[in-house]
Amino acid sequence: MVDPITIQQAQVLSQLATSTGLRTLLQSGEMRGTVLSMQAGGKAVMSFAGRTFPLDVQGQNLQQGQQVLARLVGDQLLLELLPPRGENAGESGSTVSRPLANILANLGVSGANAEVIAQALLQSGIPLDRTVLKDLANVLPDIQPYQLAALSFLLSRGLPISQSLLFWAAHLLTPKPKLAESTNKFLDSIKKFEEDLDEEEPVISEESRRRLKQHRETLEERVPRFQSHSQAANEDELEEMEGFLHSLLASPEAIIQNQLAFGKGSLGEELVRLLALLMDLQIQLAASRHGETLSALIAQAMTLHESLAQQAFQNLQSQDPHSAPVFFVEVPIRDDGKMKNLELRYKPKDKEKKSGTLDLRLDFSQLGPMKISFHWNHPSLSISIVVSQKSVGDFLCGMVDNLKEALTKMGFHVEAISVNVGDVPQTLRPLPETEPRRGISGLDIRV
Repeated sequence: MVDPITIQQAQVLSQLATSTGLRTLLQSGEMRGTVLSMQAGGKAVMSFAGRTFPLDVQGQNLQQGQQVLARLVGDQLLLELLPPRGENAGESGSTVSRPLANILANLGVSGANAEVIAQALLQSGIPLDRTVLKDLANVLPDIQPYQLAALSFLLSRGLPISQSLLFWAAHLLTPKPKLAESTNKFLDSIKKFEEDLDEEEPVISEESRRRLKQHRETLEERVPRFQSHSQAANEDELEEMEGFLHSLLASPEAIIQNQLAFGKGSLGEELVRLLALLMDLQIQLAASRHGETLSALIAQAMTLHESLAQQAFQNLQSQDPHSAPVFFVEVPIRDDGKMKNLELRYKPKDKEKKSGTLDLRLDFSQLGPMKISFHWNHPSLSISIVVSQKSVGDFLCGMVDNLKEALTKMGFHVEAISVNVGDVPQTLRPLPETEPRRGISGLDIRV
């Protein structure tokens, strides 16, 4: 979606900025970007952190290579046009990229596109040594500016470069709906389809109807249940939540792997089984009034499947030995009957650190947003909890002793538990990588 811009400290509506992912990029602070090209209708393509965003500048005549500074102010996204970095044109971003543009043109990139690709390559932080240029030759002259973030990702993971893989990676790395949103929408649609089947003469076998219900119920069971207030939680739900936290703290790697993969007992496994059944039913009911409904259900299932696959793909770790691994997953949970997102960010302990860290972000119906940070060198554990409301903080402070006792029973040595009132981040999702790999920088075109 194109973001409308009101130039002069350009303002973008935050809900539209979110749809492009630009607002998420800027949550950690302001970011410099580059104008890549102007398009018909007063639109500009800009690059931030190696990703491209189409912006409606409403006829403003921006220059290719011009630098911009984007920042979030409250709920508004502000874009400031910056002067050239140097005092003369020879130091501008466009001129710096011209030698690279000439190289790309010699490798087959069209003259009109070579400058745009060159500027985007420099902005992306991709180290342009001889090996990378040889890899680029596999996808030139068809590479597009929007694919450069995917190219940078593939290179940092040591994956082979091909046009088909680059196209797939660029698609997979585009922002996807939150897992809770996709899961809830899909389950509601399946239930509605089951109700429609029950209201008419049987059009599928009783066995297929039984399997549809079974797979849908099993998929629902794969979603952990939490309760914001213990008074409303029954013993089974409390036991399930306690078991989830125990497994999470005992082995974060196992929980993350289960969420990323499609192995036995995972949400992804049951989704694939349900998707296979829907495809079989689509063949049976193609000529009936349910044909379009099944096509829509399959599309929703594929979107959910892609969101799960995206998590696994993005958590492939860099080959840079100096890069500390960071894993991030979203887990759909049920809280007081509503589907919510649980975000989980995990940094394993390394040789230089005494403990690993595990951060959780939840948005409970009753308690509001909350961030819980675990720091541990198993079995020693310390916990920091940040909430946005003082009343919630006071409530949790009264539960610290009970929490410490429960964790001690799980086998942990709890060193400290703190509860603070402050700003809870909107997301724990790591920002895209923008720095080149260590040990390689600049443009090396020696032959």
